[in-house]
Formats: sequence, structure tokens, C-alpha cells
Amino acid sequence: MVEYRLYYDDTGKIVCYTTEDLEGKYVVIDKITYMSARHDVRVIDNKAVVLAAGTHILKLIPKDKGTMCHRENILVIDETDPVYWDLTVYEN
Repeated sequence: MVEYRLYYDDTGKIVCYTTEDLEGKYVVIDKITYMSARHDVRVIDNKAVVLAAGTHILKLIPKDKGTMCHRENILVIDETDPVYWDLTVYEN
């Protein structure tokens, strides 16, 4: 049987959704929560809790690691002169 897991850090922020057995803290979640893979969830008292609407903003920004993309198009991978992008969450 597949076990759906939400791994989180010490502050309750999401590290990843997975069915793999990884190192770290996790809670077992249902398939619907797993498939939605929401970024506006925090783990509080060992439960996945959806944050109130408007409390965070998601933005792709260039970083040192993440998904390798072409400099002018984040949808095209370019190994010759890449820029890495990663999703950052800003909370109010």
C-alpha cells in the first residue's frame, strides 16, 4: 500500500510531498492532499493545515540551485548558460 507523506521542517514549512521514505519529519496525508501539493500548507500539531487566503505569495526567482532553464525562457532547459529558478514563498 502506498503511503502519502508531507515532509516538513522545524517551523512546519513544506519540504516536499512524496511517497518515498526519506530522512526528516513527516505526516501521513490522504491522496487528495498529496495530489493537490499545495504550498499554502503548514504542519501544526502533526496535522497539515491550509493557511488563510492571502497570507503568502509564490514567486519564481533566480537562485544558485533549482530547475535549470534558458536565461530568457524559464520553460526551456539550456545547459550552455543556465539560470536556476526555485519557488519562493513570501508570508505576511
